[in-house]
Amino acid sequence: MTDKIMNDAIAAFGGAVTPIAPAQPEKKGSRPERERVELGEDLDHLAALSLVSKALADVAKVIGTEQKQKMLMEFAKRMFQYKTRPESFVGFGPRSEGYVQLSRKGSNAPLDELTVKRIDELKVPYDKHETVPARLVINPEVLADQKLLKALADAVKNAPGLQG
Repeated sequence: MTDKIMNDAIAAFGGAVTPIAPAQPEKKGSRPERERVELGEDLDHLAALSLVSKALADVAKVIGTEQKQKMLMEFAKRMFQYKTRPESFVGFGPRSEGYVQLSRKGSNAPLDELTVKRIDELKVPYDKHETVPARLVINPEVLADQKLLKALADAVKNAPGLQG
């Protein structure tokens, strides 16, 4: 928006506008003075759009969290009503709609203690996977061959960080 258009718009609401020059930042430290290049109004537009998009992203995150809670409550209500896993549904608003489904959590994403306790209280079935601690497994063919086993023992014996 040009300054004239902006001034005219502001004047229409409350009278004349006296432009104020932006404050010049104080020079700090020993930074060398850099050349200043006029890039035009689009740079201001880009800066404004960047600020607005960040603000909108924060609002979208909050609204998204609220909508997920509503969806989960709807699934819980249906689960208690039908005593089985509910079917997916289409959620809608005055001008939009979206497919909502309850998907199984991946087996690589462990449940925390509080969730496990609550699921047990509600008698909801879930899969249990035991976590096996990391360990060294030696190929049975190497174990059967004494020469290979000695070579492995020597390699491990001389490996840094494995002394003792």
